[in-house]
Amino acid sequence: MIANIARYHRKALPKEKHKNLKDFDDDEIRKISILAGILRLSDGLEKTHNALINDIKFIPDKNGKSFIMVLRYLTHPPESELWASERRKKVLENLLNIKINLRLEKLSY
Repeated sequence: MIANIARYHRKALPKEKHKNLKDFDDDEIRKISILAGILRLSDGLEKTHNALINDIKFIPDKNGKSFIMVLRYLTHPPESELWASERRKKVLENLLNIKINLRLEKLSY
C-alpha cells in the first residue's frame, strides 16, 4: 500500500485497471488515493526545502464543506509553498468533496 501511495502522489491517481492495484478492493484504493492526495499537498508545503512553514492551523467552517489551512511562518513568507500547495490541493478537494482555503500568517514570538 505504501508503495502505491508514493507512486500516485505525483501524477495520475489510482485506477482499477492499473495492474498494481488488482489485489486491493475499492475501499483500499480510495484510501490510497486520499493518502496520495495528502502527500501531494504536503510536498507543496515544502516546495523550496527551506522549512519556511513553522506551523499549520486548521479552521473548519460550520457546515463541514471547507476549511482554512493557515500556513504560519516566522521569517520569510513561504510564497513558493503557497503557490505549489494551491496547485496540489485540487486532488484532495475532489476526493473529499471539500474546499481547502490556504492563507499565510506571520508568527510573532
